[in-house]
Amino acid sequence: MAKKSNTKGYSYSRSTRSAFIQECSESANQDICYCVLDKIQQQYSEKQYLKLDADLRKNIKHNDFISFISSAADDCDTEYIINNIDENALNVFLNENKSLKLTEEEANEYVNTFLKDVSKKTFVSNCTSAAKDFYGEKTASKTCSCAYDHIVADIPRFTQMLMLNGYPDGADTSNWGKEYMYECAPEKFTPEMKKRFIQIMNQKGVPQSISTCMINVFDKEYSVQAFIAAAEKNFAIDPIHEKFLNEQISRCLLEMEINNSYNNESVNNISRQNNGIGDGLAGLLGGGGGGIATKAKGSIKTPSMRDIDIVAGSPRSAEDIMKVVRQRTPGLRHIYNKSLKKKPGFQGKVTLKFTIAPDGEINNISIASSTTGFSEFDNEIKNAVGRWTFSKIQSGNTTVSIPFTFSE
Repeated sequence: MAKKSNTKGYSYSRSTRSAFIQECSESANQDICYCVLDKIQQQYSEKQYLKLDADLRKNIKHNDFISFISSAADDCDTEYIINNIDENALNVFLNENKSLKLTEEEANEYVNTFLKDVSKKTFVSNCTSAAKDFYGEKTASKTCSCAYDHIVADIPRFTQMLMLNGYPDGADTSNWGKEYMYECAPEKFTPEMKKRFIQIMNQKGVPQSISTCMINVFDKEYSVQAFIAAAEKNFAIDPIHEKFLNEQISRCLLEMEINNSYNNESVNNISRQNNGIGDGLAGLLGGGGGGIATKAKGSIKTPSMRDIDIVAGSPRSAEDIMKVVRQRTPGLRHIYNKSLKKKPGFQGKVTLKFTIAPDGEINNISIASSTTGFSEFDNEIKNAVGRWTFSKIQSGNTTVSIPFTFSE
């Protein structure tokens, strides 16, 4: 028999939980299965769930339940991705999340840290190291130097960019700051840029002869700046660049007189894989060295829903709290990287306890525990999290404890 838990939702019997996890795990990741089950328990009693499950096995549809399960699976997939994918993929995910905008205060704080701690020599060295395989070392150094000059020449613009795009997080910030790299791009495609494009298209299943033809067309008809402008304009109306891809492949097929060896279905399959040529163009323009690719040493694990401890009876849901935690945790990385310069090699977990007021502001924040052995760093993390804001609710405080784990 399901019992109402101390927090929102129900608690199912061991047998029901085991049966769900066992069946779910046959076709999905077990962590995701546990997450989906938790969401079901928050919404349905055990009796309701067993009835709905039995009906579905008899092909009796319950559209509301099916919709709920689909939504829960999507949410759990996202949570699992955030906590388990590699840092570069995480950076892509976060850059696509428009809710990651910073306040002016947060952006100004980062700008001040950047100007104080990052010299041009350091910036160009790190940027060139990450971009040289893409541009070629000489061109990468020149492009990175130009990008730094553009940043420091117009601080209000840099601040606005931060407010719109968020922090430069991820092991390789290949998209962050790409507008500066665009402005400083070389006139002609370098051999390294051509090679990278061919590699990306080969990975999509485009034969090397065709991808070579395509990049040669680009090189002949566009300067790099003109190509960037054309690609950006095309992206606005064709985000996966399917039409553009088809046109270029067809053109190369015609020129090479390969009439039927690469049919339209193959083209469509390629364009559906990983955003099709969109990924190829991103690799050529904004990814794989197209952005300000300064390496970030430290990493921070975004807490999962299971990591969060909410005081029983609190009016806010775990989902509401997790939304902000997912958005804002990556912004703590620059504090960790700055602190690594003072104390190289340190790592550990900082657990913060705080109360969220109805207006979304944080009150009474404290360090519940820490294993970093670096109190100055712990306090900086506490102060940064203390500036977070959550959604407004009608009434009631929510007290929560959240661990943040840092490692090199």
